[in-house]
Amino acid sequence: MKKVLVMGGNHFFGIKLVQVLLDHRHDVTILNRENLDDGFGERVKRIKCDRHN
Repeated sequence: MKKVLVMGGNHFFGIKLVQVLLDHRHDVTILNRENLDDGFGERVKRIKCDRHN
């Protein structure tokens, strides 16, 4: 198991990437501007960040 940080993991390609990583039992953290409902729930950690701040 690896720790993986995905930037922008709740839109488009990021959702598919995060799902594959979770399927392979990696420890996934998503870094993005908003906390949208992506369906991953408690299976991922989240960091909220905006490049303008």
